[in-house]
Amino acid sequence: MSGCESECDCGSPIGPHEPDCHWWRKCDDGFWCDKHHEEAMKDHAYLRDIPRYAVFLNDPEAKEEFNEQLRAAGRGHLVRE
Repeated sequence: MSGCESECDCGSPIGPHEPDCHWWRKCDDGFWCDKHHEEAMKDHAYLRDIPRYAVFLNDPEAKEEFNEQLRAAGRGHLVRE
């Protein structure tokens, strides 16, 4: 992915770009260009709207979220502290 870069937003082929233009976003400087960022978001779209405890099993926040859902559903007796 090195060497790729985002397309110009402002329409300037070579000259000075507008301050909000994304032409400077490249994959090789620790970030993804817009194209590869969008591809990665599509690859991980299945993780959207999934509860945190379904992804992170031993995370304290995930455990607490799971326990709160159990309590809200009237299953507080299943909560393990």
